[in-house]
Amino acid sequence: MNKQQYMDELKKALEGKTLSHEADKIMDYYEQYFDDANDFGRSDDEVSQEFGSPQTLADEVLEGLTMMRQDLFNGQVPLRLIDCVLLDIRVHLVISSREEVYVTYQGNEKFNEEVLNVDLRGDHLFIRQKKQRLLNFNTFYQPNQVKPYLLIEVPQSYRGRLQVKTKDSRIVVDGSNLESKCKFDLQSKNARIIGEQLICHEVVMLSQRGRIDLEDSKAKTLSLTCDEGRIQLVNVEAKYLCAHNKEGRIMVNKGHYELAKLVNEEAKIVVEDALIDDCRMENEEGRCSYVLNDNPCGLHLDLLSRQGKVIINGVKFNKGIPLIRDVRPQKKEKKFLNLYVRSSTGRIEIEH
Repeated sequence: MNKQQYMDELKKALEGKTLSHEADKIMDYYEQYFDDANDFGRSDDEVSQEFGSPQTLADEVLEGLTMMRQDLFNGQVPLRLIDCVLLDIRVHLVISSREEVYVTYQGNEKFNEEVLNVDLRGDHLFIRQKKQRLLNFNTFYQPNQVKPYLLIEVPQSYRGRLQVKTKDSRIVVDGSNLESKCKFDLQSKNARIIGEQLICHEVVMLSQRGRIDLEDSKAKTLSLTCDEGRIQLVNVEAKYLCAHNKEGRIMVNKGHYELAKLVNEEAKIVVEDALIDDCRMENEEGRCSYVLNDNPCGLHLDLLSRQGKVIINGVKFNKGIPLIRDVRPQKKEKKFLNLYVRSSTGRIEIEH
């Protein structure tokens, strides 16, 4: 059984038996397990055999979640800051329609107060992992052992800053399509940051060696920074987007942005089926690719590649020469699409 077939059956086995965010967390963990195993040369069939049937795995995981659950904090305190610093415990952030802030520890390992501490100081809530978890080597290699994670439910009415920093643990944000005034500041050194269905004012995501994924979200300001992982946005709307990467791709698919600045050093920048009113690309050694949608209204291009190729609709132009093309919009149409691209040694492609 390949990965996709296994994950589809696992999803069916989990439906209706746990909360949606818990099911998403379980799915996310085992999908990552498949990816990691593939990176080490193991096939999907080998991993599937190790897990057993999807139904059996779902039963074991749900039993473990039911056994290990600890509420660490809940209250209606008018907080201004939630500050969370973790080492190797994953965190799942959920925007909730309830008025209380909930912090819950879940997983197959018992909560240890010497490892994790939750402290309320005035209107600031501090969550600190003081040391690494003590691993149980008898169960460390068993696939049905779900890694512990911290669930933080934040009220839709919360207007403060939500600041999360992790070292080796993933950050997952579920906005639940609820409009929030919360300001997100999410940083991970070695792990992935995932955001889905966010509707908020400001999002800052920084991952040094992990990947950043944002999907089906709306924000006024997005600031995304990666060193080695991919930045990928799917069906996102934002007034201002700034994405900076060094060695991973920047992928923008669908959605609408008023102003976007995309900066990369060694990998591709790809914009496909997305409308950006004013797009600025800077690339050192990778390729810039912009695929225009069917009705761009107005278009202004200002492209420069000193040593690479400039290609628009399959037509090559001399490198090193700035290229400007204006397409006037229809009458009574005021919207223009502006695109500025710079590449030192890479390739620039425009398709329509």
